[in-house]
Amino acid sequence: MPQPDTPPDELGRRVPRPRDAYGAIRQMIIERVLRPGEHLVEYDLAKRLGVSRHRVREALRRLGTDRWVDLWPAHGAFVHAPDRDEVGQVLAVRTLLEAECARLAAGRAGGSHLGRLVELCRLGDAARARGGRNEMVAVNGEFHAAVAAASGNTALARLAGQLDRRAQWYYAMTTDDLAGRPWAEHHELVDAIRAGRARLAAEIMRGHTERVRVICLDHMSGACPVP
Repeated sequence: MPQPDTPPDELGRRVPRPRDAYGAIRQMIIERVLRPGEHLVEYDLAKRLGVSRHRVREALRRLGTDRWVDLWPAHGAFVHAPDRDEVGQVLAVRTLLEAECARLAAGRAGGSHLGRLVELCRLGDAARARGGRNEMVAVNGEFHAAVAAASGNTALARLAGQLDRRAQWYYAMTTDDLAGRPWAEHHELVDAIRAGRARLAAEIMRGHTERVRVICLDHMSGACPVP
């Protein structure tokens, strides 16, 4: 008998069901529950998630294809450890895509999308006040996803979303830095979108994401994985 969907959490996200091993393991990687370089044992993950080892094995294969996990013959699966070049390249592309998302969103200002952005700013401020690191990273991801959705370009939003999940993973450790000026820029971006100022919205998003890229790279040295 199929299991019902898990109800949305307070951010309106669909939380991965226990049977969704791929989504659950990926979320644990993003939130640093599973750390870069950590050995992933099928039996342990299956017990933790309440699923079969077969489901975990299939999830690890998919995660390997998507470069969340490194699969080494005769050695097993390990959480992928991104180096400085990878992080810089991914976040540079993210800047291009999200600046365009913001520009298009401002051209379609108003409606439910704007209300969602305002609400996420409120949730972000509350998360900052509580000092909840994972919560702040999650709200940040939801905010950027909402800007992408507001662009009206589903292909662009899908690509931006894929990169934003990577961004959440890369800068989970930098939340203290992200709690100041970069987060305040979300409010400035919403104001630009509300006013329909497309060029300004793109400039704010471009500067915002570039600052985050620099923060991430400053937390790395050489080819060492993100802590």
